[in-house]
Amino acid sequence: MGTGPVMKGLMVALVARVALAPVRMLRGLIEERARLRQEAVASVARGWGGQQLVGGPILAIPVTLAPGGTRAPSADSTGVLPESLTLESELKVLDERRKPGVYEVPVYVASVHAAATFNVESRIAELMQSQSGAVVHLDRLIPGNHPAS
Repeated sequence: MGTGPVMKGLMVALVARVALAPVRMLRGLIEERARLRQEAVASVARGWGGQQLVGGPILAIPVTLAPGGTRAPSADSTGVLPESLTLESELKVLDERRKPGVYEVPVYVASVHAAATFNVESRIAELMQSQSGAVVHLDRLIPGNHPAS
């Protein structure tokens, strides 16, 4: 008995099973190290402000809305989106690196410049001509930043 094809197959399966044990242990170690590195990166990111989200500007025009019915007028503002928006950004990797634990994490700094063009006059004219009873409060705009100045 001893050298039949079934016995050889069982021996190969046994050797493969024994050889896979260290591979499983290494996989666990690799996953742990990857998790620790992600935690180090997250720790540095928290210290530098974390993930940033950049959006374009919205101008707020102070208005009083007088809705139909018996409700009193409510003070509010309406937003004006830019007609055109240009965002320029520059990303730099700083020479210094943070070292939380055994991992080195690069630090990035971004500078963003935004340029927007608004058509405030048409939005104000639209509000003043609408049937909603909106009252635009040009006196509440910042001096020097509205069409009347």
